[in-house]
Amino acid sequence: MPRAALSPLNAAGCDFILTVTVNALPVSSSTFQATTCAGTMFQYAGTALAVGQTQNFVFQNALGCDSVVTVTVSALPVWISTLNVSACPGSTFQYAGTNVAVGQTQSFVLQSSLGCDSTVTIAVTAWPELDFTVKTEISCPNIPTGTLAVAVTGNTGLSNSFSLNNVDFQTDTLFNDLPTGNYTVFVQDENGCIFEKTASIGSLPRLEVTLPQAFLLPCDSAAITLAPAVNGDTMGLHFTWWNGAHTPTVAASEGGPIWVEATNHCETVRREAVVTWADVESSKDFVYVPNVFSPDAKAEENRTFRSFFAQNIQLLAYHLEVYNRWGNFLFTSEVPEDGWAGLFRQKNPGAGRVCLAAAGANRFLRTGAGNRAEGRRDGGAIEIILFSINTENSIKMILLCGHKTVELCKPLKVRSLSTTTCVPCARPTRLASSVWAG
Repeated sequence: MPRAALSPLNAAGCDFILTVTVNALPVSSSTFQATTCAGTMFQYAGTALAVGQTQNFVFQNALGCDSVVTVTVSALPVWISTLNVSACPGSTFQYAGTNVAVGQTQSFVLQSSLGCDSTVTIAVTAWPELDFTVKTEISCPNIPTGTLAVAVTGNTGLSNSFSLNNVDFQTDTLFNDLPTGNYTVFVQDENGCIFEKTASIGSLPRLEVTLPQAFLLPCDSAAITLAPAVNGDTMGLHFTWWNGAHTPTVAASEGGPIWVEATNHCETVRREAVVTWADVESSKDFVYVPNVFSPDAKAEENRTFRSFFAQNIQLLAYHLEVYNRWGNFLFTSEVPEDGWAGLFRQKNPGAGRVCLAAAGANRFLRTGAGNRAEGRRDGGAIEIILFSINTENSIKMILLCGHKTVELCKPLKVRSLSTTTCVPCARPTRLASSVWAG
């Protein structure tokens, strides 16, 4: 260490000795461990240092002396990872805003928390496939009765759910009360994957019932058979007729409105019609009943009161009774050819009025629609004749007073001869079953 002896003068002007010793200031030195991302440069004091490089830097310290800083640059750790993920079959997996399809592998370079690149490899595999079948039942044409049943054949996990609109899911595999149409069936498995299939529900054919609007009932027939024509869906078919019958066909023996309802397992179809008596030629006469006769007439056919029938009419029953105006019994006959000669107790009763009636008429009289009977009191010395005619297949009736005729079966025609005034007769006591006017 250098020394120096100085002899300066003091304040008194005398010499004094001052010894000075000079020492060196300490030298500053340090190390700095720097880190940076691999492949990048580290900036220090304006100098770019590569990863793995070491360099000394000389600076002036606070004492004005040099200070040495040794900088060593090392690389930050590199993060590389692989992420194995699963997605629904046929779909994609989204990572870092990118859709990666099932079966693909893709690497992503991201910035780590240290600011360096980090590589993530995404490998996408598919969840197991789910297969199912759909069984449908056709629907009624007028109301939704179709069904759709789903049966899972692949993944049968209990967490499966089912939907027809991909919105409302249910755990029940059966869908009821569906109308005819096309459907898409969605099945969602336990992973949230949705599988779909299409199905169609058909329609049963409509029940078609055809019934003529009008039926003609011949006057020579006891009845006419009504039989609707039925087509379409006849499953569970049964009938209900206006008269309470439930058979496929029914016999109508009277005129008037009728209806039938045909019902299958889907719907009821009603058809209405009218049964009318058949018309015949207006000039055709089935029976001739005179309203006057004379026991002393020259012509034999005019000496007795009797009825005359047209040819080809077969009588099944005939009964004639004659009463006077006070109700006294005068005559009876069971044969049309056996007529009344105008006698009462084998004597001529004189000019008194008489009444004739067909016994048992109430038993044959029909009062259904189109068969109304009325008694009339005008015309003829014979006031009332109630005539019943049994033909081979049916019963025909007319009610006659003088020249006035009420026809219960329209084809029956009766001719009368005179229009003299008719005097009312008393109701006979012995013919409780007869029908009388007034």
